[in-house]
Amino acid sequence: MKNIVLASLLGFGLISSAWATETVNIHDRVNNAQAPAHQMQSAAAP
Repeated sequence: MKNIVLASLLGFGLISSAWATETVNIHDRVNNAQAPAHQMQSAAAP
């Protein structure tokens, strides 16, 4: 029984860490896509 629980926790940890990594990658892509627009706004601001 304990082995099943440990295997479940290990699997959940791997899945959640992979999901978190993918989420960070998506945020990086969004930030990279928005960066030029932010720079233009900053340059246009007095």
